[in-house]
Amino acid sequence: MALRRRDLELDDLETLWLQICPHKSKRTILISGVYHPPSANKDYNESLGKNVENAHLENNELIVLGDFNLDYIDFNCYSKHCLAKALNSFGLMQMVYGVTRPASDACLDHIYSSHPARIREVSIGFHKNHSTDTALLFLLDQVLLDLDNNNVSGLVLVDYSKAFDLTNHDILLVKLRSYGFPDNVVKLLQSYLLNRKQCVTVNNSTSSQLMLTNGVPQGSMLGPLLFLIFVNDLPEAVGSDSTIHAYADDTTFKASANIDNAPLELERCLQECMDKLSKWSSENGMVLNAAKTKALLITGKRLHSSLADGNHLSVTLDGAEIEQVTSYKLLGVTLNQDLTFSDHISSLKAKLSQHIGLLKKIKRYLPIKERLLYYNALIKPVLMYRSMVWNICDTKELHCLLRLQKRAARVILGVDSYSRSVVNFSKLGWLPFFDEIKLNKCTMIFKSLKGDVPIYIRDLLKTNSSVHNRSTRHGNLNLVCPKYLRNNDGGKAFSVDASFNPRPIIKKPFQTKGVKRKREQTKDRGSKVDEEFNFVDKDIRYRLRSSRRIKGQEPNYQDVENYSIGNCDDDAQEYRKPVRVPKNRENVFGEIPGCPVGTSWDTRLACCIDGVHRPTVAGIHGSDEGCYSLALSGGYEDDLDYGVCFTYTGEGGRDLKGTKANPKNLRTAPQSKDQSLTRGNLALSRSVESGKPVRVIRGYKLSSLYAPEEGYRYDGLYQVVKYWQACGLSGYMVYKFALKRCEGQAPPPWEQTNEDLGSEIGDSINGSTD
Repeated sequence: MALRRRDLELDDLETLWLQICPHKSKRTILISGVYHPPSANKDYNESLGKNVENAHLENNELIVLGDFNLDYIDFNCYSKHCLAKALNSFGLMQMVYGVTRPASDACLDHIYSSHPARIREVSIGFHKNHSTDTALLFLLDQVLLDLDNNNVSGLVLVDYSKAFDLTNHDILLVKLRSYGFPDNVVKLLQSYLLNRKQCVTVNNSTSSQLMLTNGVPQGSMLGPLLFLIFVNDLPEAVGSDSTIHAYADDTTFKASANIDNAPLELERCLQECMDKLSKWSSENGMVLNAAKTKALLITGKRLHSSLADGNHLSVTLDGAEIEQVTSYKLLGVTLNQDLTFSDHISSLKAKLSQHIGLLKKIKRYLPIKERLLYYNALIKPVLMYRSMVWNICDTKELHCLLRLQKRAARVILGVDSYSRSVVNFSKLGWLPFFDEIKLNKCTMIFKSLKGDVPIYIRDLLKTNSSVHNRSTRHGNLNLVCPKYLRNNDGGKAFSVDASFNPRPIIKKPFQTKGVKRKREQTKDRGSKVDEEFNFVDKDIRYRLRSSRRIKGQEPNYQDVENYSIGNCDDDAQEYRKPVRVPKNRENVFGEIPGCPVGTSWDTRLACCIDGVHRPTVAGIHGSDEGCYSLALSGGYEDDLDYGVCFTYTGEGGRDLKGTKANPKNLRTAPQSKDQSLTRGNLALSRSVESGKPVRVIRGYKLSSLYAPEEGYRYDGLYQVVKYWQACGLSGYMVYKFALKRCEGQAPPPWEQTNEDLGSEIGDSINGSTD
């Protein structure tokens, strides 16, 4: 392909392009001025914009306008060396990457800057600051505030057949002229759309070319804008009987009516809209898909059974009745009739469980960095997608999603189910699910105050300065809460919820001295405790402050840096502060520094925080390496306690649902099936093989001479000598584990009246399973 550098001409460029990629459509337009390769000059884009605005089609000079990509070029037909030589001969490489995108940008900027009012914001989907979040929030706010005023909403979700491919070029150009676009701009866009051809290539065989008379180029920069201009007159054609919510080609018609007049009033409004929509579609060459068009009646839980004439909507489209559904997936979020988002949460939990299960299977082949990449690519986007919209669902459903997030953290770090999620999230640098939602809401509020959101979102969030003329200190920042009647309806709207959310950009000074003094008194304690337990909820922090680590002593919150647990020296009868247990500590076998034999707690939570026995309910804490600690609390009837030795019944096989005779109780639930050698039982069996010591605590609920009178007490290290399976008192097979107190440690904290009996049983425990 012998080509020499010379002036650019239309026939040469067309011939070259067809030689390089014959199966791609030709995209060339004419612009006045001589073509020059782009330079580093900052005024290049401005001059190009003027060329676009002052285009004259009589001249023969040209550039290529469109989103060309070298990936379109068939490299199998030509060698890379020959192709590069051909491109460089005409400066086509610079034209592809240097001219086409600035020319498209200049055309877009010219249309938006010169004709901003001619394009409706409600119908824009491919524009700056617009997203499916803003579209769904706007629709949901209207529906919730209607429910708050006893108005039910009827939605018709319209589906077009190949909307982008059926955009008629002639009708589009006529609309451009009717909107007042100059003739040179219309001719520029006309040359961009017309004379396009398409063909199909299979196995080096190419079909004949077909001229395209409809459709906008998908994947280009101007294609979405031209489609939005094409459907821009739809709201005027339909009228004001209903509200249109359009995002790209997803169009939703919404009508509302009082509960006393529904659904007859809704049917009348929506039917008029469908008749006008059908007429507009036939005039503009668009094809409606009646089979995929659905109707949805949103009543909420409160008004679901209050409709006088039932819940049926009868609306037709082109003579065919539109199917009414109880749920519909709109822009990736499933809406249902009661607006509980239960269907969306169910599908979300299934998808997340599938992704987390796959990660669990492949994690052994991936380092932690790659596991985090998997989470950020396949799990977090699914979890957080449009969470600002559906977070008004039941709190129990949200807690299920939080548990899935905790499960993903454990899989990534490779820790067991007994590990603390606070520590796991801190290691990974994650925010809990609820905090992520709050962060997204605060971000949306911040964008609204800066004006970086669509106008319909700015209308939802009004500031004090927009409702009165008085000049106040924070008038431009404080949001005004809309009036609403019910927390379950209007109280869930984004405009209401956003008004009460904490905003980091607003720092209100305290007005009274009393409040300021109280804040100063609690500043040291509150801030340090929140820093130490920044992910623990308020209820846990309250219980932590109210519980005493050692009987008769209060936790020392004034010096949290050196604070971990309390200890009381019986001889000196004075408080002694032990060595601090570091944060994010790993699970260890043996003693915990600062927790000598006899240390006691009022609650299992305090024992958990000190790391002696991590679970707050379960009696066994272990992993594949063995058992770390045990809690004797009298939960199993087969347990035998002799102080220095005891037999411990394994976990599992209990009916946790409860009955009328035996209500639900995690500690005293009856045995309902045989136990298996899994989880905690497997960890105890591993301790028999490894011989590693186990920490043992006894609780006040244990029916034993060696149990403390109140609270929980650390009784030292024990060794798991043996285990076996036997029939328990309930008639089911249970696992029993024999443990004996290790020698060479502090004496036990109980009175050793039965020392001889305990020693005799401990000496003979190796030879008996009775």
